[in-house]
Amino acid sequence: MKRIARWYSSEHGPSAHDELNRIEPKGNYGWPAITGDQEQQGMRTPIWQSKDETWAPSGMAFVRQGPWAGQLLIANLRGQQLLRVKLDPGRADAVTEASTIFANELGRLRDVVEGPDGSLYLLTNNRDGRGEPRDGDDRIIRLVLQQP
Repeated sequence: MKRIARWYSSEHGPSAHDELNRIEPKGNYGWPAITGDQEQQGMRTPIWQSKDETWAPSGMAFVRQGPWAGQLLIANLRGQQLLRVKLDPGRADAVTEASTIFANELGRLRDVVEGPDGSLYLLTNNRDGRGEPRDGDDRIIRLVLQQP
């Protein structure tokens, strides 16, 4: 089976309008000329954006196994959440659904990675002077997803 490489990036907006972009060769994603859903000839708009909210996206992972296979996970600092993005399998530049997980439960999320066994690991980041430290911060949280 031939695999097709697809590249995505998460990006901070100036204040709000944080983005998820599908990266293409020679693509111009507009910063700082356009943000969010603004359009300008020769520039690409994001496939998903935060509108008037601020996520402050940081780490991102493409899930390869388990019940969330084929989805993107984006750790958010200011949004204090994990954003789960379902991509349209027929179109690499389309989002079919996005949902938030752990909203305001764990504090600022710095990164998310998938382990070799399919477990997901979240890194909290509340002791850098911007978050609200709690007992046990900062920490690595392991998520084991069960098949439905």
